[in-house]
Amino acid sequence: MELWKIEKFCETAALEQLRAIEERLDTMVDAGLLTGTNALIALQKVREAIALRELFGER
Repeated sequence: MELWKIEKFCETAALEQLRAIEERLDTMVDAGLLTGTNALIALQKVREAIALRELFGER
């Protein structure tokens, strides 16, 4: 998936969705199913979105 699509998803997704995606991405990266810089950046973007939602709440 392209990074701009992940960023767009993070803007509109609910906190529960973000947590589910984070868990799934983390599992896939740890298992070696997703590799490379883009996989790590995608995981970082999702974690940043979660942190922002936790700090400032849902829209």
